[in-house]
Amino acid sequence: IHSYPPIHCNRYFLGHLWMRYNSPRFVSSKQFSLLVIALLLIGAGLFSTRTYGAQLPQRSLTLSDSLPSATAQYTLSFTIPGSETLGSIQLQFCSDSPLFGEPCTAPTGFDVSGATLSAQTGETGFSVSGSTTANTLILTRIAASTPGGPVTYTLDNVVNASAPGTYYGRLQTFASTDGSGPENDHGGRAFVVNNS
Repeated sequence: IHSYPPIHCNRYFLGHLWMRYNSPRFVSSKQFSLLVIALLLIGAGLFSTRTYGAQLPQRSLTLSDSLPSATAQYTLSFTIPGSETLGSIQLQFCSDSPLFGEPCTAPTGFDVSGATLSAQTGETGFSVSGSTTANTLILTRIAASTPGGPVTYTLDNVVNASAPGTYYGRLQTFASTDGSGPENDHGGRAFVVNNS
């Protein structure tokens, strides 16, 4: 389970509020109410979290060609850990981190927007969504129940990043058909683009 880090409370801001509304002069009920509301809003931020679903085990992402800027075939495999409703799969490509909740910088030169789904096993019936962008692939189908198990998806016409290096895929499954709403499961995977 991953959570966003807590929002740090600004002690100077709180001190300003306290001095302003705790001065010897008369404090009106309206001013007191505003102070209470501000403190409650800040307190809520201290404990705000985002919960993620289960980990996707046995994840792999292989490239047919790892040369920079090459047009390659990507094969994505993972195991759905249990029964769920599955309508979409999202794979976001990042240059900085596989961790959810962290910023994702799109790899320079990378482009998955023209990818085609040439093969699929396990959970089938998917196609590439029109919402796919240069660094975020969405596979969509009519939402259906799955008992879980191993799945594989082969993507053609993916353009590699233009510079050698280690890059990351952030994988999520959803009940929705467009990669929105609460996720079912998630997992990260590193892959390498190099000159050899």
